[in-house]
Parts: sequence; C-alpha cells; structure tokens
Amino acid sequence: MPQMNGPWFDHVLEWREAANADPEHIMFLHYEAMLAEPQEHIRKIAEFAGINYTPDILAKADAASSLSAMKRNPKTNLYPSKKHLRKGGAGGWRDSFTVRESAAFDEVYREQMEGSGLRMDFGEGLVM
Repeated sequence: MPQMNGPWFDHVLEWREAANADPEHIMFLHYEAMLAEPQEHIRKIAEFAGINYTPDILAKADAASSLSAMKRNPKTNLYPSKKHLRKGGAGGWRDSFTVRESAAFDEVYREQMEGSGLRMDFGEGLVM
C-alpha cells in the first residue's frame, strides 16, 4: 500500500501504480479533470462503488460537492475558522509561484515523472 506522507511525486506515482495493479479496489482520479467534468466523474465514482444513480442524483451530488455548498455544510466544513476549505479550483499555484519558481517546478516535475506516462493538468489546460 502506498505511503500517506512523503514527497508528492512518490505519493502520486505509488497510488497510480497501486490503482493500475488493483483497479477493482483503487480508483485514480485527477482533481482538475473532476473540476472540468464533475458529473462525469461523480458517475464514474458511483459505478466504481456499485451505487445506483439517476441524472437527478448526479445533479444533486454535483451541487452538494461545490465549494460553496461544502463551506455551508457543517458535515464537510468541520473547521471553518481554520479555513480548511479555501478557494478551490485549479491553477492557484500561479498566485504563489514566481515565474522562476514555476519553471523550477516544471523541471523537477519532468525529472521525477520521466517515464511514468502520467500527464497532469495543472489548470487552464497546462499539461505536463
């Protein structure tokens, strides 16, 4: 079983390998893809878990899993004062990384993920 802590690259690669080795029990999803097509991914998760669904159920799950709905729900926002649920979305790293830091990450990403075949969309269609 993959580690829960440690370098992000190891974490992602280990879980991807585990999902490839045992696809009946481990589902590997991409956050940015889920944001782009939430109902499609909710459907995939329901099928993976063996849950019957209707288009209405998919729409309700989509609405309930929006960031604004989760912030209002005390069952999903357990620590509102600690801003556990921040702004959501993809590509927020652009607000924190300088151009130089972004380029450095890109280089490390290419080195660490080389040969994995794993391509990540870090928001706004940036695929590495």
